[in-house]
Amino acid sequence: MQGYKTYPVIIGSESNFIPEDERILPELSHEWRCYVKSVPGLIKAVQFRLHESFKNPYININSSPFEIIEHGWGEFTVQLKITLFNDDKVNTNHYLKLHGSKYPVISEKMDTICYKGDETFSTDGFTYKYENDDEEYLRIDNGINYILDLFENQPNK
Repeated sequence: MQGYKTYPVIIGSESNFIPEDERILPELSHEWRCYVKSVPGLIKAVQFRLHESFKNPYININSSPFEIIEHGWGEFTVQLKITLFNDDKVNTNHYLKLHGSKYPVISEKMDTICYKGDETFSTDGFTYKYENDDEEYLRIDNGINYILDLFENQPNK
């Protein structure tokens, strides 16, 4: 991959159970944060797309640390649109885990960002943009639901 550079990125979440007497609302049983970590300068912004039940499901973070902190009760897939220093876009997702035998519940994965350019994060490189963000998120949601349906309809062996 001559002319391309790669850097590791960590995408994760951390959740904590909130005792009933400390909750903002009785049903909001967990405080959680979702984050993207990388080498300084690689990421310009991250858009977090939360479950549609949130009042504001689209949250844009335009500076480090690229993280959000919320309260909730259910697990779901957070969709992420990562904008690199050169305005390339990377779409990925992270499954938000809230429930576990010990708290905090930490769920992380390490991935690799690949872009064309040099280590100084120059502005040359390819651009991959979507015409309509809502259409792209719907396509990703449909893909996730399709795979989940395949697993649910798998005959037991």
